[in-house]
Amino acid sequence: MLASERSMYRILPLLGAALFAMPVSTQGLTLRDPPRINPGMVAYDIARHRLVELGRHGEVIEFDGTTLFQRPGNGPNLYGRMVYRAAAGRTFAYGIRFEPTSTSFVTDTAEYDGTSWRGYTLAVQPAMQSGFGMSYDSARDRVVLFGGIAPVASISGETWEWDGAAWSLRSSSGPSPRLDVAMAFDSSRNVTVMFGGRNGGGDLAEHWEWDGSTWLQRSPPVMPPARHGAAMTFDPLRGRVVMFGGWLQSTTTTQLWEFDGTAWLQVVAPAPPPRADDDDILVFDARSGTVMLAGQPLQTASRDYWRWNGSAWQQLATTPVVPGFHYGAGAAVDPIGGGAVLFGHTLGNDTWRFDSGAWSQVPTVLPAPAARSELAMWSDGAQAWMFGGLSSLFGNFFSDTWRWNGVAWLPVTVTGPSARAGAAVAFDSTRNQAVLFGGRSLSASSETWTFNGTSWLLRSPATVPPVRSNHALAYDPVRDRMVMFGGRSPSFLPLADTWEWNGSNWSQVSTPHAPTPLGNAALVYDPNNNRIVLSQAIDSRAVLPAALEMWSYDGVDWTRLDLAEGRTANTFHSLLWLPGTGGILLLESEAALELVDVAARASRFGVGCGPAPPSIAARDLPTIGNPSFGIDLVSATPSSLAVLAGSGSMVGQPLFGCTLYLGAPQVAVTMATNAAGFATRDLPVPSQPSLLGTQWYFQGLALQPGTPGDITMSAALAIVIGS
Repeated sequence: MLASERSMYRILPLLGAALFAMPVSTQGLTLRDPPRINPGMVAYDIARHRLVELGRHGEVIEFDGTTLFQRPGNGPNLYGRMVYRAAAGRTFAYGIRFEPTSTSFVTDTAEYDGTSWRGYTLAVQPAMQSGFGMSYDSARDRVVLFGGIAPVASISGETWEWDGAAWSLRSSSGPSPRLDVAMAFDSSRNVTVMFGGRNGGGDLAEHWEWDGSTWLQRSPPVMPPARHGAAMTFDPLRGRVVMFGGWLQSTTTTQLWEFDGTAWLQVVAPAPPPRADDDDILVFDARSGTVMLAGQPLQTASRDYWRWNGSAWQQLATTPVVPGFHYGAGAAVDPIGGGAVLFGHTLGNDTWRFDSGAWSQVPTVLPAPAARSELAMWSDGAQAWMFGGLSSLFGNFFSDTWRWNGVAWLPVTVTGPSARAGAAVAFDSTRNQAVLFGGRSLSASSETWTFNGTSWLLRSPATVPPVRSNHALAYDPVRDRMVMFGGRSPSFLPLADTWEWNGSNWSQVSTPHAPTPLGNAALVYDPNNNRIVLSQAIDSRAVLPAALEMWSYDGVDWTRLDLAEGRTANTFHSLLWLPGTGGILLLESEAALELVDVAARASRFGVGCGPAPPSIAARDLPTIGNPSFGIDLVSATPSSLAVLAGSGSMVGQPLFGCTLYLGAPQVAVTMATNAAGFATRDLPVPSQPSLLGTQWYFQGLALQPGTPGDITMSAALAIVIGS
């Protein structure tokens, strides 16, 4: 059969005949910096031999021990824990997410089969929202969850299990209530091992084991010191529970301990650097037969990966430096240094520069702005500026003005607007002055101020927009109008009105359509398309990003931008047009997203055939020049051969009772599947501009005796090559 199948396809250089692929317009937002991984959202997929990680904005990141891949599309935006259910071949996730319709946080359960995510609608779920421990009992195919903090901030001592379809409360006795425990399943003894954690009295040094029905406290002669937030896994080759790191009261540790079922032993070896709180995950890497550590070093802005082989640590990879979460950060174009400058909400001065896809932290030079959020930032084409904001420490409002000289912030001695946060500002390049409107302190403002680089001037327009904060301004130089949209009223109700400033007066614009009133907004002028661009995300209490909307305004009406795929963003973010790249950047402390005309994407269509058809997926973003792009085939016939076919055109024709979705000409390659039925194929995208926007189609075929033609086929995968 394979010989006949191979004869159906012409073996051509894959992606080599761009003339057969039709260009597709796919405007969208593309991540231009490394994603931030939510603490705990890491698991090891045994079938595909990859770490699966969920990013802060729902990005699905995979690591095969050498290369990091970013999957097209997003997974659930969860903050919690993940484990791999080997019996089902799925990564399991449980945690909290923000629900925009109710503007509240809810617990959620989801699973990932290596190609797509499935969410569950459940009447019964654990109430724990953070700090819980979770592991997978491979003997019973059960996910075991213990402890954590419930919504009312009470610490839990409950034990819950997931059986693949439902949660059930299994026990409320045994270990006392606690959070930040270390848990792993010992498959040699068929028990879940739990160590440490903390409660209201401090850190714990208790060792407990769960056999599926009862908790038993163990008391080995030697025990690790009390700790919380440690990482733990089981090494089946050596028969050891491995525990690394954690916090001893208020001090992080790099201690490594192993438990052989009888005794704990501290292993002394040069270790990875001290780790951040509750961020590290230990997993067993079945491909290399070693333990893998993924997490973030303490007081650094990068993420790293290590391997423990039983005698020594080996560093595998380190991601580039990125800022941490900064509530209410502001950003502006940096005319002197290039790129953008960001100032955020921290316990001290925290300035970052973003340029050419890389972040760098700026050393503090005193005097420096105090920590603040909801500040106003702008660029006048020569330098960047900052005004006001809300104190991170004391809750007071600022009225100070600062100038960025490309290296440091310099205080500007000037009398101007009263102390406030949430004001909007933009630069009027025709009159060479910044325009600031509104904001709030103890009350909201409707003041209009202008700043010429030397002094602030309070204006007295005949028409004044209603008071507001957290709105947005952008200047349209072609129409010579400052455009303002949205924000929040004094009672914090979201606004959806559009106003224009002509240099001396405000006028409200009645448009046939208007963006959704969400409160906070960001605006920028797009000179490439002569339009104002708006972005906004509903307020998620600044804990998790929320669904993002983008609109454009031509001076007459608002039009919603149809993006290639949905994205999320923090409520407070900035929109910038960068002269150096000629592109629009959505910038926050946890994402740098560029609005591109052609966004890379991948989506499945059609149906597979056979009793157990394989699934097909892109393993990375199909972008121009991406050497890591490839196609995965999941759940094919184990330890067999499979065929991956590709084409630049799409049809639908019968083949052995299945549907072949690929038109001519076709390309085919043979792949070997592993014991779990997984195969992958490298398909580096050439650095050819002519490929931009072209669409390609792929389909997988696998041997399956007893079916028509002894084959089964996947659904089809369509990709668009983006920038």
